[in-house]
Amino acid sequence: MATETIKSEPVQPTDESPEMIKVIEANINEAQKTVVQAGGTLFAWLSKLPLASLGLVGMIGDEAKAVMNKFYLNKLIERGEAVQKDTEAWMKEMQERFR
Repeated sequence: MATETIKSEPVQPTDESPEMIKVIEANINEAQKTVVQAGGTLFAWLSKLPLASLGLVGMIGDEAKAVMNKFYLNKLIERGEAVQKDTEAWMKEMQERFR
């Protein structure tokens, strides 16, 4: 989204002061137009930044899920649950022995 800057040759004023004022006003108007164009481009880019951030978060989540599925996440969870149950049973057994 690059903004094309249009540069024109500055108008060469004559020695008369009303002409000088017109030249200055023309240069100011041209500078204001350039700033407005640049600001519009910046605003458009900044308005899309939050959407790009959300897209990035979504893509990271998708990739993380794909990696975890690759490492057999479901099997790891099942094994962890089995170990937890075995540990709980062992702890109960130990508590009963020492009572």
